[in-house]
Amino acid sequence: MGSKKIEVSSLGKIASTNIRAQLGIRRMSNRELARKMDRSESYVRARVNDEKEWTLNDLEIISRIWGISPSQLVVPMVESSSVSSAADSPVSVPSAAELEDIAAAEQAKRAAVLQQLAEDPYSLAASRSPHKHDPDPDVAE
Repeated sequence: MGSKKIEVSSLGKIASTNIRAQLGIRRMSNRELARKMDRSESYVRARVNDEKEWTLNDLEIISRIWGISPSQLVVPMVESSSVSSAADSPVSVPSAAELEDIAAAEQAKRAAVLQQLAEDPYSLAASRSPHKHDPDPDVAE
């Protein structure tokens, strides 16, 4: 007598989606996550691929590894209703006259930059910027 396979719950699928997203953000492989969780790679793969359910213990371990709240793994990142409503909403397309105006403005900007470069090739370079030696604001010190 065989047992009926139990489908992964909607909450489990949300957790898998969030874990896949975090894996991508952190550029981490299933193998690396499995190693840090002290689980097998096949164990993690089955759960990442929605073949099996994540346990609460798994979610706690993962959240501890990544330094995030366990709730971040079970709350949908994007509401599915907002995705479908955004897809159904009409997109505003500029008219031909508006496109001509946009193209003319861009051409004027391009011409001004090229003219400035022709007059002084170093005018746009950072060699004169008072902030060229400032630390990069996007890099944490």
